[in-house]
Amino acid sequence: MLPLLRQEAQRVLGIKLAEATTQIQILEVRSQALAQAQGQVDQQVKQLPALARRYSDLQRELQIATEALNRFLSNRQTLQVQAAQTEIPWQVIEAPLRAEAPISPNIPRNLILGVFASSLLGMGAALFLEKLDNVYHSLDDLKARTKLPILGTLPVAKELVQGSTPLGQAVKWFDTTVWRLPTLLKSPAEWDGYSRSSSFLEALRVLNTNIQLLSSDRPIRSLIITSAMPGDGKSTVSMYLAQTAAAMGKKVLLVDADLRKPQIHKRLHLSNELGLSNLISNNLPVSQLLHRPPSTPGLTILTAGQIPPDPTKLFASKKMQDLMEKSQQTYDLVIYDAPPLVGLADASILAPRTNGLILVTKIGQTDRAALTQALDNLKLSQIPVLGIVANGVKHSFESYNSDQYQYKAARPNA
Repeated sequence: MLPLLRQEAQRVLGIKLAEATTQIQILEVRSQALAQAQGQVDQQVKQLPALARRYSDLQRELQIATEALNRFLSNRQTLQVQAAQTEIPWQVIEAPLRAEAPISPNIPRNLILGVFASSLLGMGAALFLEKLDNVYHSLDDLKARTKLPILGTLPVAKELVQGSTPLGQAVKWFDTTVWRLPTLLKSPAEWDGYSRSSSFLEALRVLNTNIQLLSSDRPIRSLIITSAMPGDGKSTVSMYLAQTAAAMGKKVLLVDADLRKPQIHKRLHLSNELGLSNLISNNLPVSQLLHRPPSTPGLTILTAGQIPPDPTKLFASKKMQDLMEKSQQTYDLVIYDAPPLVGLADASILAPRTNGLILVTKIGQTDRAALTQALDNLKLSQIPVLGIVANGVKHSFESYNSDQYQYKAARPNA
């Protein structure tokens, strides 16, 4: 029994000892917190004298400033009263003189400044508009910037002769007007009749003559006709230049080498099921792919054919090279209507195998930056540029020539 009581007593004492230990730890924590709080209070108490002194100093400074302000206000009031009571004596020393001419406005000076300012403003506006204007507006501007000869100028046609064969269907000429362009002519004599009534046709004859006069030692037998960007009229120039050369007795082959966006077959309403692309990629007889208009025996047309997935690869092939060499030997003149230069390498691949390249530009539309880039690429590739054909030129003498031709044509009937 005694051991049990002793064991119980030890258990109770252990519990009491643990509780006492816990209380001691709590009291120690509280003691530390109180000591920290007491330290903060002591620190604040130590700062109170300094704050009290600073407060006293500020009160003294405020009192001094207030007294000084009151003195200044009093002195100002005294000076105002004295000034009001004092009379300043004055007298006219010399009578004012009246100017013979008004000082302002100075009309001559203002006129000179106005003329000078308006001149500067006009020059600045002209320079600003020139920077914004990125097209060619005249032949002089085109020739000065490109440093290339102008082989021909095609005027803005107001009235063109309507053809009678299927090749004389409507062709869209320029952006806003659809003209009935002349058909492939039956004879040079018939061509002369059309020339007398259209400066457009005469311009084509001049272009053809200028091309043939480029080299007397080595006649032009094949050439590339292209442009910097689409829409400048390269296909139209190719088609009617071929027509012109054929009408003047040449044996001409017109090849639609624009295998990306062919136009020749659309303009002339020809079948395009088989053409240049089929001839290169397949072993087809050339005779089955050529179109020979009966109205113009000297002209042969090879359309583009089906659009291939990679036209550049076809143009670089040995078969295309052989075709170009054989065509140049067979015909007096081979004209390739090639894709635009900017962004495409097709024309640059074909041009070295010909006698040169002709660039078609459109006055008022061809972008200067695009044409400059195209010329730089051609120069880098060492491709000879024969010259430029300016499209859409407004000839001031067009109406005079038309009247003169009509007068000469009417004289035999007089």
